[in-house]
Amino acid sequence: METQERKLRTNLDTDLLKLVAIAAMLVDHIGGAFFPEIPVFRWIGRLAFPLFCYCMTVGLLYTHDIRRYLGRLAIFAVVSQPFWILAFNADDILGNLTNWNIFFTLFFSLLAMWGLTTRRWWIFVLGVLVLAFGSFDYNYNGVILMLIFYFCRNKPALLAGLYTLFWIPALWGGSLEDPLALVVGGLVILLSGNNPIQGYAIIVEGALGKTSGIRQTVKNFIPLLGTALAIAPCFKMRFWNIGAEGQITAGAMCATYFALFWADSIPQVPLLLLMCAAGAIGGGLWALVPAFFKARWGTNETLFTLMMNYIIIGVVKWLQGGPWEKIPRGSQQIEQFASNACLPRVAGVYCGWIVVLALTVFMFLYMKYTKHGYEIAVIGESENTARYAGMNVGWVIMRTMFLSGAIAGVVGFLLVSGANNTLYSGVAAGAGFTAITVAWLAQLNPFAMVGISALLAVLQKGADTLNTQMGIPASLSDVITGVLLFFMLGCEFFINYKLVFRGAEERHKRKEAAK
Repeated sequence: METQERKLRTNLDTDLLKLVAIAAMLVDHIGGAFFPEIPVFRWIGRLAFPLFCYCMTVGLLYTHDIRRYLGRLAIFAVVSQPFWILAFNADDILGNLTNWNIFFTLFFSLLAMWGLTTRRWWIFVLGVLVLAFGSFDYNYNGVILMLIFYFCRNKPALLAGLYTLFWIPALWGGSLEDPLALVVGGLVILLSGNNPIQGYAIIVEGALGKTSGIRQTVKNFIPLLGTALAIAPCFKMRFWNIGAEGQITAGAMCATYFALFWADSIPQVPLLLLMCAAGAIGGGLWALVPAFFKARWGTNETLFTLMMNYIIIGVVKWLQGGPWEKIPRGSQQIEQFASNACLPRVAGVYCGWIVVLALTVFMFLYMKYTKHGYEIAVIGESENTARYAGMNVGWVIMRTMFLSGAIAGVVGFLLVSGANNTLYSGVAAGAGFTAITVAWLAQLNPFAMVGISALLAVLQKGADTLNTQMGIPASLSDVITGVLLFFMLGCEFFINYKLVFRGAEERHKRKEAAK
């Protein structure tokens, strides 16, 4: 028999969630019946349905008698129907007899999920069709939410991403449907004197609505994914590499040297390969410095790698205003690269996106199926265990950091040769820090990083569009993006941990003992 740990790796208290859902639904219905002109009541009410769907999914996993579970839900739906009609459709009772309340939605959604999990496909199809063609609150969205909760039940980062994406299309319907992130982010837009519904629509449309927007979104996506892949092996090893920003810059600087001084004498393909190799070596060597000090003297890698960022950025600033400054002097800028030092375009965007997707596959195979990946995982769990097993921990740290820096250096090469066609001190543009969020949300899974990087790229491009179309300051656009990220990270926290009130644990133990 499957254990609880294997079924669902979460500590969420569904009893508490049900109480929250009921309270939110009560607020929603009070607002709908008595204060329809005040939207805040309905926004709070948006909490209820996804919480009910989550609790139904957990019930599906653990109930001993699904038929009785469904029967009780059906009875509750039938009993609620008259009150539902009287509260919201009292002016036309006969015409709204088939306007079904939310518990009918939950019943048919759970019925469909039961059909799916038991491979009774006709039941699944029946449930979806009834919801799609009948008059139900949320219609088949209940099934979609339960599918997300069921298949991503032990993948919180993926669940958070899919959940966010699920609610985004609702913005075109003219209502703020998402219970937390979108509401709070919308409040920021509202405080700026703009329409939050319109603001979110502009974010999505600006990033994905036009070909030019999609291309810019892809350009934002490339350094985020590449840098997240770079820091993943370090984080897996519990080596907190905060220096990806500097490693990107070091790689970009080394690649730029060949673009400036060798472009006239080397054909395009060999030149680009040489620039890529130079970027990888430059980034790898820059990352190797803190790794050596960590392995040899046990220094603090967080402070060391962070310090290295500012050093290399200072070096690039000196190059901008010194040896590499374009002529005539005084511009504090480096010359644009020659055409043969620029990456070719594929589908209207420089081919860096192909490189980072290939790196995704490589990193997955490297971490999961190689001896080096195994050593990284063992050291991350316990350095002492690794030493007892005969591993040279210091050597593994330096090797892993060189690889991390090399990938970050390749990202630097992609940025100077593809995105910017020149070098400047802010070439990394914060990707080294944002990638930390990507890596943690993806739980260091390379393929999950693809989706999360794409989502953040959409938010970045969309936030820029807010600035231009609605006149919202760029700093406020960053706040909105930060709010959405905050709730995505918070989602993972509440999935992995639970709030235990004083005396609640004892009462739970007594309840379990009495069963």
